[in-house]
Amino acid sequence: MHIGLPTGLQRSMFSISNVVLVSTLNGFGDLVVAGNTIGHQFDAIIHDATDAFASSALSFISQNVGAKNFKRIWLIIYESLFLTFAVGMSLGIISVIFAPQLCGIMSDSPEVIAYGVTRIKAMGLFYCFTGFFNVFSNILRAIKKPTIAMIGSFLTTVVFRLFWIYVIFPLNPTLNNYYAVYPISWFLCVIFNGSVAIPLLRKMQKKYELEK
Repeated sequence: MHIGLPTGLQRSMFSISNVVLVSTLNGFGDLVVAGNTIGHQFDAIIHDATDAFASSALSFISQNVGAKNFKRIWLIIYESLFLTFAVGMSLGIISVIFAPQLCGIMSDSPEVIAYGVTRIKAMGLFYCFTGFFNVFSNILRAIKKPTIAMIGSFLTTVVFRLFWIYVIFPLNPTLNNYYAVYPISWFLCVIFNGSVAIPLLRKMQKKYELEK
């Protein structure tokens, strides 16, 4: 309950904010919605590829927290962040370069393909951020601070996104301005979770070394 409940709430928050985001996107028309749906399929591939390293980090960090092996914990964190960046950026670059061809697999409409390309180009290079904040979220779970990760997600993926849609977006209601909310919120979540997780882990390490 201590780990699972906050984690479940954290993941459900994405769905809460997406209700408003999708509602806003629908206002652009059917062609944009179709192109967005196509582009999202390739975004999901990148996200899943980067999230795999974050999921692995949770298992390995938890084991080594139990073993009090902080040297290995830091190695796991560095490797997870590096692999997340390498895989996320590589797939992102490929998706941006071949965006028209990838979208063309699912549609033969030039307008729909163009809107799909717009989504991929606006977000493809930033999906490594989702892997980063998942790594930091899992660090917090591994050291038994899942509620902090939940709060970070709430502030960045719900509060900030709603603020953007209702305050920032109306000032310049373009498709690119709409898509901008995603990478910005990911980046903010990385900053929040990272700035909390790393000091807490260092504090835990220092306490263990003093006790030892």
